[in-house]
Amino acid sequence: MGFLLIGLAGGTVKGRESVAATLVDQGGRSLGAYAYGISAEGRLDRSFSRDLARVNNLTKALDDLPKLKRTTPEAGLVITHLAGEDEVAIMRLAGGVIWHLVTPVSASIAIEIGDLLVTPRSGGIGHLYDPLEALSIELVRQQAAKPKKFARA
Repeated sequence: MGFLLIGLAGGTVKGRESVAATLVDQGGRSLGAYAYGISAEGRLDRSFSRDLARVNNLTKALDDLPKLKRTTPEAGLVITHLAGEDEVAIMRLAGGVIWHLVTPVSASIAIEIGDLLVTPRSGGIGHLYDPLEALSIELVRQQAAKPKKFARA
């Protein structure tokens, strides 16, 4: 399995943290979680200067990915609190996937084709996947994207 990079957007701080905790706890500790930009009151800080700092913090964290991939047993990383399109663009450039919690949906991050809709609730709700269902989908996608090796006859 390759390294899996997941960014969480939308929902609430508590909901995103619940999804990340489920992935870390139930994923056999093969996923790590990274959270930043949360105020003491448990809210995302959305001032312009804080947005710039958030992008810088995310960029620094992702710059360390090659080292992280070599030195840790983690098979992936969950970025818990994406707050804007700049952060999403950085995640996508780094090969990451975006999951959207839709209660409430993010007003600043567009849902794109291929993004998953996720709920912290076990068993999912309607068209929303629970964290482990979404993880399973991403792992299958990752496997399907690998080049196939064919034996010569």
